[in-house]
Amino acid sequence: MKKYIIILTCWIVSLWVYGQDQKAPSVTFPDYPGGYNALKLYLYHHFKDQYKIDINQIHDTLYIEFIVEADGSTTSIHCLNKVTPEIQNAFQETIEHMPKWYPGKNSSGTPSRFRFVLTI
Repeated sequence: MKKYIIILTCWIVSLWVYGQDQKAPSVTFPDYPGGYNALKLYLYHHFKDQYKIDINQIHDTLYIEFIVEADGSTTSIHCLNKVTPEIQNAFQETIEHMPKWYPGKNSSGTPSRFRFVLTI
C-alpha cells in the first residue's frame, strides 16, 4: 500500500510540475525612437551644431547615467566620470531636450522607470 501511495504522489507531483508555465517573465527595456544609430546621430549633430563640440575629439570614454521615466522623459542626468563642466553641462542639456523615449516595461507589462547608462 505504501508503494502505491508513493507512486501516486510522484505521479501527481510530476503532473503539477509539467503543468507550470515555462515562460520566464519578460522585461522590455527603454528604446530611443529610431534605435541606437538615431541616438548617436542626434548626439553628434546636437553637439556639433549647438555647442561646437566634436564628439570624436573626446578621447576618454564617457558614461552618462540617466533615468528613463514611465512616460519616456529623461531625468536625473549626470556623468559618471570626470569631464570638464562645459562638456557635462552640454550633455545634461542635450539629454534633457532629447525626444521622449519608448518607455521600458516590467514583467507585468506596465511602463516603469529604468536607469540607463549611455557610453560615448
